[in-house]
Amino acid sequence: MDERITFYPPRQMGTIVHITLMLLFLAAGIWGIWGVSTAEMAPQLLPYLALIVLFLTMVPYLFYKLYALHRSAYTLERGGITLLWGWRSETIPISQIKWVYRATDLEVPPQPPFPRWAGSVTGIRRFQRGPEVEFMASRAKGLVVIAAGNRYYAISPAY
Repeated sequence: MDERITFYPPRQMGTIVHITLMLLFLAAGIWGIWGVSTAEMAPQLLPYLALIVLFLTMVPYLFYKLYALHRSAYTLERGGITLLWGWRSETIPISQIKWVYRATDLEVPPQPPFPRWAGSVTGIRRFQRGPEVEFMASRAKGLVVIAAGNRYYAISPAY
């Protein structure tokens, strides 16, 4: 018998945000390429080249964020908890887990990292007075904080 429960973060809003941003950035990059091809003098090239570099380099970054969101899972097993977010995987043995609380139940909840948007609340941030918290979440509301040894993790399982 498989005694494993897997929770997934909410993905719908994050998927919409990531795809919309990728389409906007692709359109701006293509507009930059069109501007470079129609520019008559060298000084006119610079703004278009900046558009190309700025927007087209962000598309792979956003694609990875979307991939990470869709590859995310929180698995609770008899032996511990496995957190999966993109290429990041963390297995926490049950013997190392001190406590698990909702962030709203904590005296001082951790502040989400910046920058963040729907579908990508990731990174490391310090508690107001204390240790670092690693965020592997798709939203800033409804966070669950796991204390494991010297490490803290903030996740966002769908209810």
